[in-house]
Amino acid sequence: MAISDSLSNLSVKARQLEDSITALQQKDAAKLAARKAELKDERADLHASFQQRKADWKANHSDRKADSAYDDALDAIDFAVSAVEEAEWAIVDAADARAAADEQDAEAGR
Repeated sequence: MAISDSLSNLSVKARQLEDSITALQQKDAAKLAARKAELKDERADLHASFQQRKADWKANHSDRKADSAYDDALDAIDFAVSAVEEAEWAIVDAADARAAADEQDAEAGR
């Protein structure tokens, strides 16, 4: 809803409040009863609108949460792949170190 629409709605509500005050001052029970019925309908509409926005937010929130969990899973997989690659490099380095140590031992006559 645009700001101008909100201000327009506020203006309408202020005018309705003024009308209710006038009816109260004039002790116009019929006008007050009619306005009370209108307010009850407006409250129900407002409540329904709020409930719909709340449901929409929850649905969007659930979608974002699912997307985030999926992204976390992808990150975890990437991390695991990186860890396996690091382990492979460590094995190769260990094999090279063992070969160098064995060569030095052989040269030293051990």
